[in-house]
Amino acid sequence: MKIKLILSLLLIFCTSITMAQIEFPVYKPLPPIQRVPPPPIQTWEPQRRERISEQPVQQSETNVIAKFIIQKATVNGKDYSEHYVNNEACLVIYTEKDSKEIFFANYLPLIKSISTGMMINPELSSKAATSTSYKTQTSKFKWSFSNSYDSVKGIADVHLLKIYTNEGTSFSCTISSKDTFLKFTGQMENPNDN
Repeated sequence: MKIKLILSLLLIFCTSITMAQIEFPVYKPLPPIQRVPPPPIQTWEPQRRERISEQPVQQSETNVIAKFIIQKATVNGKDYSEHYVNNEACLVIYTEKDSKEIFFANYLPLIKSISTGMMINPELSSKAATSTSYKTQTSKFKWSFSNSYDSVKGIADVHLLKIYTNEGTSFSCTISSKDTFLKFTGQMENPNDN
């Protein structure tokens, strides 16, 4: 027991000597920080570029395959129908002279705005009319597009549904890219009306 007591005292004594030898650094206060006001927030305006042509889809060098008159339009869920209808917007499928490629365009002729580009890997399917449904035709493709009103280019997924009714051909089209989702509905223009 005496040995345990001596060892305990020796341990406490050695520990206190070791603790007494630890030096803690002395910190000096930092100089005050000068506050610099942040730079003013700049508003962003999309870049405008010159249009190559006044009416690119209507040129004599193009052959319009199908034209879809937009009656309702949403962009990322927000209704833009009035803008598209007032600017006589349409979707156009066409070919260019001396090219085997098929092109797709979202065209607003009154403000001379167009997003256009080549259709990639189009897939077509159709369903016959039944006693309870109309005949439908579905086109799915990738669209390599560029805009006339800014420098944006990209790839979008397009899903175009045509519904053949007694009153004409209705359509529904969705276009989805990295950060935009467009939905259009309306009527397909009758080629005999031209």
